[in-house]
Amino acid sequence: MGLSNGRSVERPRPIQGGIWRINDKSGKLHAASPNGLLRNRFDMVIKSPPVFVGRTGRFPVLIVNGSVYRKADWEDFAGGAILDRTGRHRVDKLWDDLRAAGHDKRVLMLDYDGTLSPLDVYRRKVFPYEGVREELSAVIESRCCRLVIISGRWTMDLVQLLGIDPLPEIWGCHGMERLFPDGHLTTGDILEEEMRGFVEADEWAGEAGMGAICERKPGCVVLHFAGAAGESDRVFEAARNAWLRIAKRRGLVLNDFYGGIELRPPGHDKGNAVRAVLDEVGIDAVSAYLGDGLSDEDAFKAINGRGLGVLVREEWRATGAQAWIRPPGQLLEFLRKWAQICGDS
Repeated sequence: MGLSNGRSVERPRPIQGGIWRINDKSGKLHAASPNGLLRNRFDMVIKSPPVFVGRTGRFPVLIVNGSVYRKADWEDFAGGAILDRTGRHRVDKLWDDLRAAGHDKRVLMLDYDGTLSPLDVYRRKVFPYEGVREELSAVIESRCCRLVIISGRWTMDLVQLLGIDPLPEIWGCHGMERLFPDGHLTTGDILEEEMRGFVEADEWAGEAGMGAICERKPGCVVLHFAGAAGESDRVFEAARNAWLRIAKRRGLVLNDFYGGIELRPPGHDKGNAVRAVLDEVGIDAVSAYLGDGLSDEDAFKAINGRGLGVLVREEWRATGAQAWIRPPGQLLEFLRKWAQICGDS
């Protein structure tokens, strides 16, 4: 079969719309995800036939509108028949919707660690990527958007690390704290049984010699193993098992995150914070949530169908987000574009 860009393809065959994965060696395709989520960095979304798969020599290829694309080209073809995992078509639609939205119907929600800043074991010195502060300030100063930070950190830690004035709205401790731009702070309620669980977890950490890496926050207790000298996998598993027993006994939730484990009450997660914000602005809001970690999956799930979830990470991973950008360059481009649209309206 001869193609427009001069490559000859062996045994081309048509494939139907859906999400597919191509095998590097055999060139065969198989269904990648029955629920419509991209699960692998080699997953592709086939929007509409006719799309063919075949081989040129030993390389598997795709044929779209008479042109051949090898795997390395999947992010660069024209015509939009195949969409890669970056979700650029969804981001482009977001910009169009943002331009058309009313000033009180624009919502940008952002995680902090790993999203606006690098991940680092020295948590007190993890400042935003260069240029992020300026772009966030531009969004706030446009007065045409609601900017919200949603993080597992204390709100007061975020105030100091962000270092911008005026401040955005901040939801800290996975939504347990809420700091409004005017400085008003609200906190969620903790049941007596949950508080007993926090005390038990704290006491266990002290008795196990882990008091120095145990952080007590409003509505949660955390063990930070990243950067802790001499802490082995065996010690980590012992801590996790002990806290898991406490969680089951006291009705708490145990979560893993980059560099540690965390106990918190059920119902306090980034997804609930996202839902609360979206409920306040109404169903016709144009919104996005940017995050990197496993705790951000709750937020991606909450915004799905109501806005755009964007994974911010150097390497792609399985996620419920609908788009993917790499920090810091593409993150800054995204924030700059958002600020520009808000500033022009």
